[in-house]
Amino acid sequence: LSGEPGIGKSRLVQELKQLVKQDGVSQLLVPSGRQVEYRCAPQYQNSTFYPIIELLTRLLQFGLDDTPEDKLGKLERALHSSALPVQEYTPLLAALLSVPLPKRYAPLSLSPQKHKDKTQQALLSWLFTETQQRPVLLVWEDVHWADPSTLELLDALCVDDD
Repeated sequence: LSGEPGIGKSRLVQELKQLVKQDGVSQLLVPSGRQVEYRCAPQYQNSTFYPIIELLTRLLQFGLDDTPEDKLGKLERALHSSALPVQEYTPLLAALLSVPLPKRYAPLSLSPQKHKDKTQQALLSWLFTETQQRPVLLVWEDVHWADPSTLELLDALCVDDD
């Protein structure tokens, strides 16, 4: 849904979210069915994957007092509960979330482009795994402020396989 400012896009999205909530559809990675939105903002348009990092930080319930080990444990448990390859995805997503890795994980030795590609693949895999478990409604607000990497991820989501 896109259009000029002020034509009622946010109102339509709010109505859709209410309808979905009434039908009991939960959103991405949120078992309780809380409303979750990716929000892009002008001050973060140069921050790679900002809306995704912000969402994952909230969904994984990273607290200010969490140690790096606490954060890593939350990430590993979430990946494990989604039946995703923990050993493969943890280093990629930990790097995305600025969580240092312990020695039990080999350091990533990828080119920056390969690292970005594999991170995008991990994020898409996580999303697609969730869609196999339950219906998923993705709401992205203010995409015109999205960083280039986030736009690439959105483009990958919108690929028509026909």
